[in-house]
Amino acid sequence: FRSVFRDRLMFPIHNREGKVVGFGARLFTDEKDQPKYLNSPESSIFSKRKILYGLHENQRNIRLRGEAVVVEGYMDVVGLSEKGVNNAIATMGTALTEEHCLELKGLAQKVVTVFDPDSAGKEAWHRSVHTFMSSRIFARDLSLPNELDPDEFVQKEGAEAFYELCKTAPRQITKYLKEIATKGNLSEEESAKQLNLLIPILIASRNLPDRATLWDDICLVFKISREALKELAESGMKTRAPQVAPPPKIGIRMPIKNEAKPTTLEKEFFKVCI
Repeated sequence: FRSVFRDRLMFPIHNREGKVVGFGARLFTDEKDQPKYLNSPESSIFSKRKILYGLHENQRNIRLRGEAVVVEGYMDVVGLSEKGVNNAIATMGTALTEEHCLELKGLAQKVVTVFDPDSAGKEAWHRSVHTFMSSRIFARDLSLPNELDPDEFVQKEGAEAFYELCKTAPRQITKYLKEIATKGNLSEEESAKQLNLLIPILIASRNLPDRATLWDDICLVFKISREALKELAESGMKTRAPQVAPPPKIGIRMPIKNEAKPTTLEKEFFKVCI
């Protein structure tokens, strides 16, 4: 018998109430055919879509600060906590979900995402923009200097320097649009591609108090009219809307199969009653 978690550093994973519901494990050997991180299998009590690593331990500090720091992995949460950053949480190898946001909303309405500087980290915060927005959580994104991971930066510079940088982090959607704008004049094909990627953000922003300003910024970046942007958002909502069967019309008697007809005796009885 060989344990599935052999040669790995184990991390107990707690739910928000502090009960151990699973384990995460990081490989500490050079086996090329093994994944670097491994989690317990999905079950009725352990779902990566719902659980945030570190939330149980750091929920009090998240509430006190009114803000959570969202990072990518267990090692980041542990390393940040060791140096005094005690409001960090992590997803566990999955994209941020609405269920994660529901867990956070009771504690804080603001987050700072601090993902790794590689392409996977960049894609991760891009995907989180509309998720946070639809959950009405104000999200900012921090890129650390010298392309350091959160754990690496805090080990070198300390918690105070980290929190100071968090204060300067731009809003996610603002940073996202700036990235697109810095690409210069987009081709018609690239512009259409980027606008399609923005559809979930347009839909998520429809109830925000600053939607008008946000849509103006998008129109400016893509050089399109507000009417065209509205049409794009409406088409996106139609394609994403669940198909629901129309309700039966009220007042129309639905036919009943094999309905029994009154007998002659019954007809005579009705006449007497009338």
